[in-house]
Amino acid sequence: SCINRREMSPDAMKDLQELVKLCGCREEFDEANDKVKIYEVKDCENADVKIVKSKIEFYDLEEENLRVFFDADVVNLSYCYLIRAERIKFKEGARVDLGYAKNLPKELDVSMCSVVDLRGCDLEGLNLKFREGGEVLLHGAYNLPKDLDVSMCSKVDLSGCNLEGLELKFREGAEVLLHGAYNLPKDLDVSMCSKVNLSGCDLEGFNFKFREGAEVDLNRARNLPKDLDVSMCSRVGLVKCNLNGISLNFCEGAEVDLEEAYYFPKELDLSMCSQVNLKDYDLSGVEKIKFKDRKQKREFMKEVKNFSGEVEYEETTFSKISKVFDKEM
Repeated sequence: SCINRREMSPDAMKDLQELVKLCGCREEFDEANDKVKIYEVKDCENADVKIVKSKIEFYDLEEENLRVFFDADVVNLSYCYLIRAERIKFKEGARVDLGYAKNLPKELDVSMCSVVDLRGCDLEGLNLKFREGGEVLLHGAYNLPKDLDVSMCSKVDLSGCNLEGLELKFREGAEVLLHGAYNLPKDLDVSMCSKVNLSGCDLEGFNFKFREGAEVDLNRARNLPKDLDVSMCSRVGLVKCNLNGISLNFCEGAEVDLEEAYYFPKELDLSMCSQVNLKDYDLSGVEKIKFKDRKQKREFMKEVKNFSGEVEYEETTFSKISKVFDKEM
């Protein structure tokens, strides 16, 4: 316990240290103790800053109102109760996990971190700045600052968050996860994002534009806009979606997941798709499906049930191309 620096009272730790030395383990103790030594900054300006490298060292600090600098590439403080710290700062490029940590200091400086994980945290009163190109994970965080700025981040996860009152902007090529988020800003613009996850969201009243080649996940989303346009997207997820009144068009090479979707348009054109998941797909209301060729038809229709409509595809025999209409599945 002494060598591993487990938590105990200062008096107990002192007595145990003496006992360890008397038992002939002085060398091992000194070596272990040296590894977790806490250094103080020597210059006058930061004389009260403690430099630590690990969670263990942090919890060894006994002073109140601490200003702490983590000098480590990877810092894991997830599920910790951050006692006594008044300010915490991290080194440039650090990957920091504060997921579900409690009692975050008001002066939490993550501006130099390459990855910041604040999942499930109470962010009330924090003034957060993020590094350009950094990854920010706020899944399930609450009391988000109204001035939250993620416009420079390469990856943003706001899944399950209340976004009411936020003005969200995303950088070009950003990966944005909003799974199950609610009170989405009405002016939400994802047109510059390379990956967009809006699964489980209520999309009533939105008119989204998606970037060419974007990967878009709308699985289980509710109230899809009637003018939904995914024709430029390279990957589209519409699992368990109500597609009533929506005209679907897909780009060449698109990968499309339509598992358990329902209320499809009467005509469905899948001829440009490279991959389509039609598992448990109810085609009872579809009158015609268009495929690229017979091979694509056979591949895509393996899991299809309840379809008696018309299938259209192009069949190539040597140089002759003819339209074939096939009702026999």
